[in-house]
Amino acid sequence: MKFFNSTWNLICNPRATRLAAIGILSCMALLTMPVIAQTTLNPGLNALFAKIDGVGSLVDPRNGGGCSLLGNFGCSRDELIMFGDGANRSAGLFQVLQDSAVCNSIQVTGMPSGGAYILVKGWNERFPTELGQSGSRVYETFGGGATIPVVASNFWSTIAVVSKNALPFGQNSTVRATCSPGQGSSGASVVFNTQGGLGAFYLVDRVTNFSAWTGNGSLISFSGNTSIGDTRSGYGRSIDVVREFGGNTFSAQYFQAYSSSGNCANVRISSSLPFAAQIRSKAWDSSEWLNRTGGFVQLPITIPASTSGLSGYHLISVEPLSSTTRADIQVTCQ
Repeated sequence: MKFFNSTWNLICNPRATRLAAIGILSCMALLTMPVIAQTTLNPGLNALFAKIDGVGSLVDPRNGGGCSLLGNFGCSRDELIMFGDGANRSAGLFQVLQDSAVCNSIQVTGMPSGGAYILVKGWNERFPTELGQSGSRVYETFGGGATIPVVASNFWSTIAVVSKNALPFGQNSTVRATCSPGQGSSGASVVFNTQGGLGAFYLVDRVTNFSAWTGNGSLISFSGNTSIGDTRSGYGRSIDVVREFGGNTFSAQYFQAYSSSGNCANVRISSSLPFAAQIRSKAWDSSEWLNRTGGFVQLPITIPASTSGLSGYHLISVEPLSSTTRADIQVTCQ
C-alpha cells in the first residue's frame, strides 16, 4: 500500500537520471502577457466531465535508485484515489515510461464497479484531435481489472481512467496501475481509435475551471531511471514537461512530485512561452485541491511541493490562460 502523507518518515537519495525523451527544454525570457478570456470547448465533440482526483507515475519500470525503499510506488507501480462525491465522475491520471522488457502495458485494478473509460495517448499528442501514434485510443471497461497497452512508439504514455458514473458519496476507489511485459489487452474493449468510433473525446476537469486535460508528468525524485541508459537529463525524476496545445480550450496540466527535506522540497514551474497560470496542489490522498496562487500569476514561479511540510507524494495542477500558441509547461525540482 502506498504510504499516506501523514506517515512519511523516509528521506530518499536519488541517483542517476533517465532518457531525455524530448530533449532539453529551452525556456524563453518570460514577458508580461495580457489577460486572455477563458474560452469554451468545440461544440459537437464528446466531453467527459469529471473531477481529476489523482495523478500516478510509472517512470522507472526496473525500479532503480531508491524505488525499492518506497515499495516501488512511482516507479513500476502506483495508485491513486478516486473520491466519491455523489455528483461528479472521478478521474485519475498515470504517466508511464514504456520499457520493452518489463513495461509494454499496464494492469489497472480497483476501478469503480460501474466501469470506466481509459484514455491512452502519447505525451506529446493532443487529445483527441492529433492522435496518430500506435496505441492511442479510448477503452471501455465494465468493472473489474484491465490490461492496457502503452504507446510503444512514443516511450512516454499518459493515461486517464474516468469513471462512467458519479461515485456515491463517501465511496472511494483506489485505482492501481502496474507495469506488465505483455503486449496485449484484456478486460476492456476499444470504443474509439484515432478519428473513428464514437468520435473525439475531451476529458474536462470540473474542479479547475472546466479545463481540458492535455497531459501529466512526474517528479519522482528518488527514482534511478535504470530503464533507459541515459544520464543526460532525468525526465520524470528531477524535471518534466507537459505540452499546452493552445487553441480554443482552457487547459490544465497535472504533475505528481515526491518531495522530502533533501529532495524536491520546492518545484519551479515555467513555460517555453510567456504564460500566466493558476496553480493548485494537494497531497495525493486528499480530496481537495488548494489554490496556491490566489489567481493567475506570471510564470515562472517556485512553490513548496508540500503545503504541510511533510515528505511524500504531492499533486500539482497548472492552469494556463487560454492561448492560441502551443508551448511546453516545465516543472523542475529545487
